[in-house]
Amino acid sequence: SLSLGADHVMVGALVAACKESAALFVKRKGRVYKLYRGQASYGIMLERNQVPKYIEGSEEWLPYYGKLSKLIQNLSEGLRSSMSYVNARTLSEYRTNTSFVKT
Repeated sequence: SLSLGADHVMVGALVAACKESAALFVKRKGRVYKLYRGQASYGIMLERNQVPKYIEGSEEWLPYYGKLSKLIQNLSEGLRSSMSYVNARTLSEYRTNTSFVKT
């Protein structure tokens, strides 16, 4: 998204799987999950005593990720690596130096 010109990206589900989020923990078959519920999801609307007419958000169990700082570090390292492939030092150079091929 950043290479295509986006200034922001939505990462709600990504962050919801981290330790610091308020999302509910559950352990199933030896694995830990967190419940992600988008703000326009069915469950959230019911909690607000709203009658859902259009359900836009999703609800899903996400594999637990761990600390948010680890996620941010991994995302940052991945972005830096990607930028190095196209010889970019800034996001502006990244956008200029990146090309996409439609197949």
